[in-house]
Amino acid sequence: MISDVNDLKKSADCGDSSAQYEYGQLCYQSCGVASYALEESFYYFLLSAEQGNPDAQFCVGAAYYHGEGTVQNYVEAVKWFQKAADQGQVNALFNLGICYESGFGVEKDLKKSLVYYRRAVRAGHGDKARQAVRGVKQMIRQSQPLWVRMVWRVLWSCLVFLLIFCCKKIF
Repeated sequence: MISDVNDLKKSADCGDSSAQYEYGQLCYQSCGVASYALEESFYYFLLSAEQGNPDAQFCVGAAYYHGEGTVQNYVEAVKWFQKAADQGQVNALFNLGICYESGFGVEKDLKKSLVYYRRAVRAGHGDKARQAVRGVKQMIRQSQPLWVRMVWRVLWSCLVFLLIFCCKKIF
């Protein structure tokens, strides 16, 4: 095992993006054992991310978001989440939704948040993303002025009435 770790580190130090990401994961998983592991993890994730690895880009974004292995910086987190999301990284899509919903590192924008949450659902993120879509849709509805909501209710009621009326005429 130690030989495998040493070989992995050598490959990472030689610039192998996959090895850098894997070694970063290994360091991150051992962060409870060694105090320097988070910083080392961030270093190797960053090397891999700079070569375009979307999973490493997500990890760099997460490190900036949580301040693990580096200083907390939401603007940098969003930058790296965006790079990963542009390559379809599902967790980055979801986290961009969180950033736009909360206004962390970007101006709060519920509509953009909804876009990223929906993309995360389509990419297979799962129930959390579906719940987020429902929650943001509800927030958007509630943020509309009362008169707009009332107009939509009246229009919806008219549509339902017309559908029922038409169905009765047909059958």
